[in-house]
Amino acid sequence: MLLEPVGEHEKTDFSKLVGGVGTGGRNHSAASILGGLLRYQPTHQWNELVWPLLVAWNKTNRPPLDQRELEQTFNSIANAELKRRGAVTNL
Repeated sequence: MLLEPVGEHEKTDFSKLVGGVGTGGRNHSAASILGGLLRYQPTHQWNELVWPLLVAWNKTNRPPLDQRELEQTFNSIANAELKRRGAVTNL
């Protein structure tokens, strides 16, 4: 089941995103998923745990985001989370 894009100011229902989303909702949904996952994981697990989960989720999207776009979204949200934590390092 493909879903409509999640609105910017709506609370994300992650259970509805697991089955993938269609065109127009993929980037925002990826950012929402990443924000939720990265916030609760130590940075050393981001590449070994969060990235593979994101890649697996992306395969359920129709069509999936291309690899470069997915990496850009990951890096953007990871940088925002590092900033929120007070870190200076950028990915």
